[in-house]
Order: sequence, then structure tokens, then C-alpha cells
Amino acid sequence: MATQKEVYSKIKSVLMDEFEVEEDSISMEANLFTDLELDSLDAIDLMVTLDKELATIENCSRYSLIVNSILVVI
Repeated sequence: MATQKEVYSKIKSVLMDEFEVEEDSISMEANLFTDLELDSLDAIDLMVTLDKELATIENCSRYSLIVNSILVVI
């Protein structure tokens, strides 16, 4: 099972590579819109990308929590 650290690392990587978010802006408490300056379309793109990226991590129980958290923000 993937650890929280592994999942966080994957999310951080996607935010930096796909959305050009600065590494020091990313934290567990960061808000997608106010802190990371993503818009609603970016949030959808983030979900799609994470769906592909996190599907490679077997038995990721936190995956559904992350996607649900993003959906709540949207």
C-alpha cells in the first residue's frame, strides 16, 4: 500500500510539472485556488492527471480521499 508520503510526492510532482507551481508553495494545507492559483479547469485537469498517475500506485487507499477532497473544492 502506498504511504501518505508517496501519494503527497506524486501530487507535488504533478503540480510542479503540469501546472508550474513553485515547490515552496505546495503544502498539505495549501488551497488549490487561493494558494496555488489554480482555476476550476485546472482542478479538473489535476483530477484527470492524478487519476492516471495514482492508478499506478497499487492499493492506494488515500487515492479516493484525495479525489473526493478535490471534488469538494470544485
